[in-house]
Amino acid sequence: MALPERNLGELKVDGTILLIGLSVYQKQLI
Repeated sequence: MALPERNLGELKVDGTILLIGLSVYQKQLI
């Protein structure tokens, strides 16, 4: 099954948001 380009773009955005959220979360723990 091939995913529409739109879904791939949304996955990239979600991944970026997750990475930023994790980095911010770790900074708050320190």
